[in-house]
Amino acid sequence: MKNKRGILGEGVLMIYRLLLVSLLAFIILGVSSVFYIHYIDVRDAEARIIAREVVNCLAPEGIFEHLEKNNEILVSCGFDDREIKRFYVDVVVKDSFGNEVVKFSQGDSGAIWIKEIFSSNAKFESKDIGRYEPGYYKEIFPVVIDGDIGEMKVEVLVNAQI
Repeated sequence: MKNKRGILGEGVLMIYRLLLVSLLAFIILGVSSVFYIHYIDVRDAEARIIAREVVNCLAPEGIFEHLEKNNEILVSCGFDDREIKRFYVDVVVKDSFGNEVVKFSQGDSGAIWIKEIFSSNAKFESKDIGRYEPGYYKEIFPVVIDGDIGEMKVEVLVNAQI
């Protein structure tokens, strides 16, 4: 028959060993996580999604129906105030002859000059400044306006999350 006190003592020591190994693992992972930060920028993809949502809102199934002059395009498409502070959307709708039918814009238009700074060939001292480059997407979508084929130019800028 085995010694029950010996087995019990070994079990208590095993608990202390597991706690010590766990503590060391957390310390090592905690210290290494400070040095390893992986930044994923999704602002360009977010700008594409916003552009698509605006086009689907203004021209469902490719038919442009939103002819009243309302500069609150993001509000009418269901975006909330927090999102409006981060986005800038500019929409120009032209008919088949190239005449401007309507123009909408809403959001933080200050993001345009920030985008222009990053678009220029300016040299920056810090590599981390790239985190503040706004996401950008510009596309021309074909739409039907009063039975004719026109175009909807959508430009979207997405600022860094604050």
